[in-house]
Amino acid sequence: MNKFILLITSVILFSCKGNSEKEFENFSLSISNQNFNYNLESGVFQIPAINFVDTIKLNKVEKNKISKSFYKYQIDTLNGEKLILPKKPIIMPDFRDLIIVKIKNIEKSKLIISNQIETKSDLNNIENGICKFNEDLIEILSKNPDFKDCMNILKSNYKNIPPSM
Repeated sequence: MNKFILLITSVILFSCKGNSEKEFENFSLSISNQNFNYNLESGVFQIPAINFVDTIKLNKVEKNKISKSFYKYQIDTLNGEKLILPKKPIIMPDFRDLIIVKIKNIEKSKLIISNQIETKSDLNNIENGICKFNEDLIEILSKNPDFKDCMNILKSNYKNIPPSM
């Protein structure tokens, strides 16, 4: 009986693990702002202002965390362009993060998030979920050594990057 329970538990765990890895393959993300562009699917990271290009590889754990957050905040259900702005007046320039979501190689949504959002209490549930997904994504990426290296290059060259980028 114990062997049967162990077998059933193992099958469930392996099937759940396989699904989370497979789910990441169903969608692709690109994240960009005025300073950089990063395509998570291809791994290409660019800083256009200094003609810098590198490749960032995500491991399975990072992909699974991104996938989990993607589905947790129901990013897969969003369509079209979603612009998340603070409810208070915006101070110009308003720098924004752009996340392009593709499902099965078809662009499904563009999520545009202002960097001036200080409190999420004014946001509706969808906007709040988008912001939390963006925060999770940045947190996961910021722990990746390749991404850290690229961000350090960006920071070291920041004085050379025009503000319009």
